[in-house]
Amino acid sequence: MALFKYKVSDAAGKVSVTLIEGDSQAEAARRLQARGMLPLEFLGEGAAATGESGGLGIGGRKFDVEEFTDRLVPLLEANVPLERALGIVGEGLDDAYSAEIVGDLRRGLHEGRKLSGLIRDRGRMFPSLYSNVVEAGEEAGALPQVMSQLRGFLNDARELRSFVLSAAIYPVFVLSAGALMLCVVIGVIVPRFALILKQTDKPPTLSMEML
Repeated sequence: MALFKYKVSDAAGKVSVTLIEGDSQAEAARRLQARGMLPLEFLGEGAAATGESGGLGIGGRKFDVEEFTDRLVPLLEANVPLERALGIVGEGLDDAYSAEIVGDLRRGLHEGRKLSGLIRDRGRMFPSLYSNVVEAGEEAGALPQVMSQLRGFLNDARELRSFVLSAAIYPVFVLSAGALMLCVVIGVIVPRFALILKQTDKPPTLSMEML
């Protein structure tokens, strides 16, 4: 199934933007109508629908996979059903875009789809291994345990990125400071010393009073 993005209106007349899976644009529109929503405008499909590029969304917004996993795993480990857990996660997110993504995942589960397939449909919004790991957990009936391991891996990867970034910033700062100092020495200090040395090399001149 592909992922479609629509501007919709609910029964109360509230306009919003939502994502929905379907085999075609027409089927996606029918699914929206079955949910009591009126499609107003088709906004695109697939990666174009979400503006996905390394996890980036519309207007440069980003879905934080690490935060999503950090919030979901403790609920699963507490034996909260997956659909309910997604609902709790979505309600706790401050970012409307991320809450929309989680809400669509929950609706997909309600329609009978697997979480791994829903994640896979979202392309590069999630790391490439994410859907495979989730699928392995679903097949083994050990989704909380597998997701916990995935959470640890994502956190370790985040710490490694932070370490590499921090380690790269210091040499860049030192090189920048060194280049700035060199420019100051060459452009300001050296010309002044040259002028002073030039003045000290001039032969003494006799004044009219001494003649």
